[in-house]
Amino acid sequence: FFIIGLLSIAFSAAYRQPLAFFWTIPGTVLVGPALAHASFNEVVGAFLVTGLLMLMLGLTGVVRRVMDAVPLPIVMGMVAGVFLPFGLDWVKAFESDLAIALPMTATFLVISALPGLARRLPPLIVAMVVGLVAIALTRTGALPSISSEAVLAAPTLVVPQFNPATLIELVVPLAITVLVVQNGQGIAVLRTVGHAPPVNAIATACGLWSILAGLVGAVSTCLTGPSNAILATGRDKRTHYTAGILLGLLALV
Repeated sequence: FFIIGLLSIAFSAAYRQPLAFFWTIPGTVLVGPALAHASFNEVVGAFLVTGLLMLMLGLTGVVRRVMDAVPLPIVMGMVAGVFLPFGLDWVKAFESDLAIALPMTATFLVISALPGLARRLPPLIVAMVVGLVAIALTRTGALPSISSEAVLAAPTLVVPQFNPATLIELVVPLAITVLVVQNGQGIAVLRTVGHAPPVNAIATACGLWSILAGLVGAVSTCLTGPSNAILATGRDKRTHYTAGILLGLLALV
């Protein structure tokens, strides 16, 4: 979280766009089965090699040419596929968690219907607060508590091991999930609202940061689709980047 927060702040400030980075969720899914027969150190070795591969592809400019060759409607279809479960889960919540889903939805719709109020109170944030209150009132002990003995998180370095079988299994699929699936979604949603994300610089940063993240055991870094889609919904496109900076600061905390 911390090192990716630094990257999100740097890119959002430098390019004046909401460029939020996290880790690849499809890549995390790929890693799960690999851990059944490979050690964690071997998987970390694959993280580092994947980062090096993405770094090289970003520096050579190949990624930009590939992204430009993929039709935007196809990429946006991928984005729609990612977002579809969120919408379906919202509907299902009315059956499983009515006491939480109903007040959150009502709050969001009411504030959204009042533009003057929505400019001062972001509907999404207010709905989240209402949801937290609903959880606190209906589910005892559901909200986490912070212990007085809590300490700052410290990085734990992982010594990589390079097993050829693990590298063959993970490196190329991980690179594809980052550069094509995840970055492709993030770049598509930003282009749709009028931004011009720096494709090769993003790929290069994902490669370098994947190496840094891999050293502490984290799966490969990517430009996010859902997070940047939310950040790019503000009314003034010129200030979207400030939301990316704030997200990065929250990640640091």
